[in-house]
Amino acid sequence: MNDYVEPTMSVEACRAYIMGCEFPAVALSSDEVDHPVQGKMLRSLTVDEKKEGAAVVANSIVSFVAGMSKQNKDDIKNSVLFATLVANRAHPEMEGQRWYEKFMEVMSRASGWLPKRKDYARYTTVEQQFTMDQVGLKILSSAVAAAALPGQTSVLLLGVAKQALDALQASKEPLRLFEGKSRSHAGGTFSIVSCTESSDGEVVMAVGTVSFSSTLDVTNVLFWNWNNTSVSISRAESHLVLNQGVYANVRDDILAKLGSNAKDAVAEYSI
Repeated sequence: MNDYVEPTMSVEACRAYIMGCEFPAVALSSDEVDHPVQGKMLRSLTVDEKKEGAAVVANSIVSFVAGMSKQNKDDIKNSVLFATLVANRAHPEMEGQRWYEKFMEVMSRASGWLPKRKDYARYTTVEQQFTMDQVGLKILSSAVAAAALPGQTSVLLLGVAKQALDALQASKEPLRLFEGKSRSHAGGTFSIVSCTESSDGEVVMAVGTVSFSSTLDVTNVLFWNWNNTSVSISRAESHLVLNQGVYANVRDDILAKLGSNAKDAVAEYSI
C-alpha cells in the first residue's frame, strides 16, 4: 500500500510532459472490425448536471455522482482517456502493474491529478465463480473506504458505480466499445471509476483497476461467469483529487493532443 500526496506539477512541467507523450497507432480490435459503432451521435448525450451520469472511456467505466458540472465531467473523461492512451502505447499488452503505474504517472504529470493513495497487489477470492463487474466493485469499494470521505459521499460513489455497471449491460454501443478496448492477447485490464464534486468544487475520483490473464477467449469480460481456476487477477485501487488550477491551464493542450480520440473512444450512456 502507498499512502502519499505527490508534489504538484507546475503548468510548464505538465505542458512539457504532454508534448512528449505518444499514443498507439490507430488500430481496431477484432470486435470493432466485426461490429463497428455506427455514428458518432450515439457517443454523446445532453448532460443534465442534476442527474447521475456514466461513460465508457476506452477501457474504463466512469460514473458521476449527481451535481457535477459538465466541465468537470469532460475534464475527467479527457484526462482518463489521455492517460489510458499513453499507458497503452507504453504497454500495448496492458501488462498489469506496469500499465497501471504508467497510467497513474500520466494522470499526475499531464493532468494535475494528485494521487492520495495507490495500491497494487494480487487479487484472491474464496469464491469459485464470479463476474468481473463484481470483482471491480469490490476493489472500488476498498478504494472508497480508504479515502475516508465525509458524510454520504462514499455511499453515493459506490451507488452510482453500481448503477453504471447495471445500465451498461443494456447499452449496446458503449458495451461494445468497452469490450473492444479492455482485452489484450491473453487477458485484459479495465477500471471502474467513480467521481464526485464537493460543495466547494473539489473534484474527487476513486478508481478500482482489474488486470487479468486467462487462456479463455472471452468476449463478455464483465459479465461472464469466471471460474477461480481459469483466470489470474491482480487489482489496483486509487484515490485522486484534481488540481483544477493546473488542469485549467493544460485543458487545451490535452484536447489538442487527443484530437478525434476524444469522441471515438468515449461513449456516454444514461443510468
